[in-house]
This record gives sequence, structure tokens and C-alpha cells, in this order.
Amino acid sequence: MKRREISLLVFILISVFILVYSPHFNYRFPYFIDEWHHISQSYNLFEEGYFLGSGKLEIGFQLFLRILSLIIEVFRINFFLFYKFLPALWAVFSALVLFYVVEKKTSNFYIGILAVIFFASIKSNSDIGGLWFFTPLTFSIPFVFLYIYFFTEGIEKRDNQMILWSLVIMIFLLPIHAISVLFAIPILLIYCLFHLKYIKSEWKFFYWFLVLPLIGILFYLQITKNSLFNLFNAIQFRLGFGYADLPFSFFDVYSLIGFVLALFGVIFIILYKKDLKKYSLFVIWPLIMLISLAIFKVTGVSFFSPYQRNIYYFALSLPILSAFGVIYLLQLIRKIKISEFVIKIIFVIFIMMILFFTFYQYYNLPERAQLRQIIDEDDYKDLLFLRSLDKGVVLAEPLISNAITPIAKMQPATTSFILDYRKEVETFFSLESCDKENEMLGIYEVDYILTKEKTDCGWELIYEGKNFLYAV
Repeated sequence: MKRREISLLVFILISVFILVYSPHFNYRFPYFIDEWHHISQSYNLFEEGYFLGSGKLEIGFQLFLRILSLIIEVFRINFFLFYKFLPALWAVFSALVLFYVVEKKTSNFYIGILAVIFFASIKSNSDIGGLWFFTPLTFSIPFVFLYIYFFTEGIEKRDNQMILWSLVIMIFLLPIHAISVLFAIPILLIYCLFHLKYIKSEWKFFYWFLVLPLIGILFYLQITKNSLFNLFNAIQFRLGFGYADLPFSFFDVYSLIGFVLALFGVIFIILYKKDLKKYSLFVIWPLIMLISLAIFKVTGVSFFSPYQRNIYYFALSLPILSAFGVIYLLQLIRKIKISEFVIKIIFVIFIMMILFFTFYQYYNLPERAQLRQIIDEDDYKDLLFLRSLDKGVVLAEPLISNAITPIAKMQPATTSFILDYRKEVETFFSLESCDKENEMLGIYEVDYILTKEKTDCGWELIYEGKNFLYAV
């Protein structure tokens, strides 16, 4: 790349960091309940507090967080306060991987740059997730781009080593976010139909891909203590996977102008690209996601990956198409018989309009999936005091309970993420009878109570801030 191109790429990557980090300008804690959950699980890894509840199939991600936290804390930096930078840092890494993949695939620097811009425009919210949060889904994004790239390039170039690298990345992702592998199975199978002759000639090599589902099945059975007969049910995702589920619009994750340009990109690939096989995956990927979403709308069941994830994987397939669409339209403009100077002015105006309409509704979130602050600064001070006490089980309202392990290094009776006993805990704070409350405390073996309301049930008040802290 030329120095000018490197400068442009660096500028775009810095912009991606600022854009993704922007929700944290006025809030220094993680927003997403999933983030708090995985921080808690990473701290409890290999400890008695670790539980194989929701998210048990993402133990690889929690191990990564555990290792990263040990590295970060060597520099005397509090990991959960550093966590707010991770979504933006990982978004930059994902954008760089996407640029690499697109530039290698198309041999066109500007298609790669445009793909990064449209990738950054993919929206986030508290149900579908997204780049604003550092979760197993977002951790998997660059590896999804890589294994798809290595697989398709390996088949096109008859390079078994590249295909093997694809397989290694898929196996690596299984304990981190298995859904990020499962969703691509139909896509890659259909892509293989375009290269059936080669696959038949190398059938002994492609038998290695049977290792992928075998390892996945063994991992699933081991972690969930399940039986082989329940596997079919395991790949079915119904209503209730997320707390909002429906309704969601495609425009909740991607801009209208991005969709329009993606359609032009499809036209460009089909009509003007000589080697259609080379770019066929760019069309197959969104098409399969649309079919999966349509099946869910009709049946209420989504196979291989949940409805929310399919929306996001659909969005991930669009930036490359949108980039093709921009290039196609610029080529059409260039064919207009006017002066070169006027053409350049039209180019500049066209690009500026695309950028404006791509990002102008970036922060508009669905009403049911707004960002939610788990704690505020006063809660943080209270939890820091709790951290100074002897270890124990803390009974608190489910929302603030998500922050108890990351900050106070203690175990909550329940959290918003793990629903066990949640109703009972919520009932506890609405009870007016001290006898009934004390009875529940015995059931949960509670050592401390953190509550917003001052009460007089014979417990020892040891701290008073925004919350009242009692020792039982």
C-alpha cells in the first residue's frame, strides 16, 4: 500500500474506535448484562463460584477474559474499569481483519475501505448485541471473516492448507461461541455446490470436516450433561432466547442507504463480475440469512442460530455488498459525458451524502432495547465498601447483583442474567414481614443484604450510602 492509503486506513480505524467507544463518553462501566455476566464467570473460573448456567457453552471466552484480566491487573489497572475500552479495541481489530479479507479477495483497496465504513455503521442494542459490547458474539466476528475467507480462497485456489486453517479457526470458536460456526454451515455447504468437482476429487481431505461436528457434539454433551437424543432440539431456537425477541426491523441494525447500496452491489456482482464463483459467497451469505429469518417468522423456530443472531449475521454480510454498490454507482457516474472536474465534485457530494445517511440514525435504538446502566457512581462506591468485608453471599436486587462479583468479588444470590431464584429475590424486597424475610435468608445462606430501603429486622447496619448494607 502507498503511504496515502495507509494514512487513510489508519484514519478510518481511529474513527471506528471513537464511534464504538462513544456510548462510554459519559459512563465508565459496562452497559450490557452479558458483559457483567462474563466478567463474573471469568473471575470465578476454576473457583467454587463458577456455575454452568446460561452461557456455559462460552467457557472459552471466559477463559480469554480471565487471562486478559491477569495481564491487565499486572499494570495495576482494574479490569472491569478497563472493560469499556474492549468493544472499541476489538471493533478496530475486526475492521482491520475485514479490510484484509476484502482487499485480498477483490484486490481493490477502496472496496476494503468502504466495507470497513459500512461495517462500523452496523448498529447495536441491548437485545441483538453488537459492536458496542464485548461479548462472545463480537469476539467471534474477526474469526468468522477469517474462516470464511480461508475456506473460500482455499477451494478456489485448490489450497488444502488454507482450508485446514479455516477448520482450525472453526474448532477454536466452538468453545467460545459455537453459534458463530453453526450459522455458517448452510452457507458453506451451498457455496461448495459451485465447486463440487474439486470437493469430490479431494473427498478424503474433506472428511476432516467431520471432525468439526464431532468435536462440537462431544463438547456440547460434556458441558450440558445432555444426551445424544436431545441434539436436534438443541439446534432449535424458539421465542424467548432474548428478553425482547420481537419485533425488530432490519433498520434497527443497518441503515436504509446501506441496504439500497447492497442491492446495487448484488446487481454489480451478478451482471459485471466475470468470475461469479469468486464472489458468489457475498450473495449466498445474506440470502441464507434471509431464508432463516423468514422460517422463524412463519414457524417461530430458528435452526442452528437464534433469531437475534441471524439478524446480526445478516447485517455482517452487507458491508461488502454495500461497498460494491458504491463502486458500481461511481462507475455509472463516471460514464456521464461531462468534464472531469464536475465528475470529481459529484463524487465528493455523493460520498458525503452516503456517509451522512449511513450514520445519521446510528444512535436511534429500539424502544425495548435501549442501553441500560447497571450501576451508577454511588452504587460503585457502595460495592467498593462491600469488597473490603469478609467474603460471603450477598442478597441484592437482580440488576445491581450483576456487578457484585466483578467489583466486590463476592457471590450474589441471583442476577438479572441468571434467573434462578430471581422471582423469590424480588419478592424478598417487597415483603413487609421480617419473619418471612429471615426465613428466606436462611434458605439462601445469605451473609449480607444490599438494599435501597432502610429496614429494621434485627440485621446489623454496617454501611449507609445510596444503598444500605446489612450483615446477617
